[in-house]
Amino acid sequence: MNPAKKPLSTLFLFLAFPLCSSIDIIAPNQSLKDGDVLVSGGQRYTLGFFSPGNFTRRYMGIWYHKVLERAVVWVENRDNNPVNGTSGVLAIDNQGNLVLYENNRSIVPVWSTNVSTSSMTDCLAQLLDTGNLILVQRESKRVL
Repeated sequence: MNPAKKPLSTLFLFLAFPLCSSIDIIAPNQSLKDGDVLVSGGQRYTLGFFSPGNFTRRYMGIWYHKVLERAVVWVENRDNNPVNGTSGVLAIDNQGNLVLYENNRSIVPVWSTNVSTSSMTDCLAQLLDTGNLILVQRESKRVL
């Protein structure tokens, strides 16, 4: 292989496939585990687990993405019991609801939406650049 051609091919791959792409959707059969985050398409907001201070209690929240000091703008499970440790999972259940589980999908959810839809395969959860987390029907794009 000619060493002079290698940098050009590497440059092409870098330009064709950027290193930083945000993932803003939770699809059926996917989950967001503690340590994972969703980042809105324009990289304005982040959704993930956090602990206020040095507590072991974890909350699901949305914060500004590019701000050095985390400024949380929404907390999902603030009124309920927080998740203890790093066992939290956010997923879409069989009825199409967005559900926060403790202990990797335990039977009783910590938090849940309350929507009616035909099935889980019909729904997506998406973090928008407005900071809104929406549950949307896949085909019709109707916000639930």
